[in-house]
Amino acid sequence: MPCYSQWDDYLDKKSADYARAKSKVEAKLLAVKHIVDYYYCAAKLELPTVVGTAPAFLKDANPSAKETHVLKMIAHHCTCDGIDFCTLYDVTTLLSKTRKKDRAYTRIILVCANEIRGYPEQFQHPDERRR
Repeated sequence: MPCYSQWDDYLDKKSADYARAKSKVEAKLLAVKHIVDYYYCAAKLELPTVVGTAPAFLKDANPSAKETHVLKMIAHHCTCDGIDFCTLYDVTTLLSKTRKKDRAYTRIILVCANEIRGYPEQFQHPDERRR
């Protein structure tokens, strides 16, 4: 299983490199939130209510069959767009731990990231399948 280092682990928060890197992660977060919103809206699902903190809320999550299907579709969409599990982990670092909607996004994104990381053969980028 590949290792993960957070996007800002080795950056000085006062540096121009940090500002550039954060800007890139913010743009990716907007893209991922758009993907999540699209699939939840298309499935006529509300974002989940999240109780507790990670990782507890991941263990306690009990998505319906419909939501589980939507989560897999989001993971596949991310993979096809070249968004890997590291990027998904990175974007969650910018989400608030106290805002209800951000906590919902965090849960959804972490579930998808863990699926991609744990089952890479199911979530290969289309170009890699051809090899």
